[in-house]
Amino acid sequence: MASTVLVSDARLQGPAWARIDRLVRLWKSHADRGWPPRFEALDLPFSIAEYLPGVLIVGRAPDGRFRFRLIGTEVVAWAGRDRTGQIVPPDAYGEGMESWQRIMNATIEGEGIPRWLAIGLWPGFSTPIRAVSLPLVRNGERQILSYLELEEWPPIPVKVAPTHRLVAESWERIDSAG
Repeated sequence: MASTVLVSDARLQGPAWARIDRLVRLWKSHADRGWPPRFEALDLPFSIAEYLPGVLIVGRAPDGRFRFRLIGTEVVAWAGRDRTGQIVPPDAYGEGMESWQRIMNATIEGEGIPRWLAIGLWPGFSTPIRAVSLPLVRNGERQILSYLELEEWPPIPVKVAPTHRLVAESWERIDSAG
């Protein structure tokens, strides 16, 4: 299995990304069994127990919309609600929705492993978000395992509509041959 970095950005590397790097290595260790790896081959959720609070698993419905399959407790706390089982609403990520959909569609189609840095804005706080998305197959359905880490929660003085702003992204292509 060969990896090729398609787009690189220094903000998407280094010690702050260590947990994400470990998760990507775990995913890659099973990718040679098929592209993308089967949900069951990764022994989910047990193999990623330390990551579960920051996990989002989404699937794409036949009509092209995404559905939240699992949302970790930290993500629920950040978002202020649990949307597990629900279709991702068109305004779920505010002005960052178009970027999110593009990243999810490319991931589910097997175009590579994206990692991105965004700024999340919620009423009362804003924070940098480090994230990675990994394609999976579960019961024949392509799904995406995303893991999110927030750095800090500095208060902001005004109320804002929840939104995300993409700051940087990089892509790593995983070739199943070689």
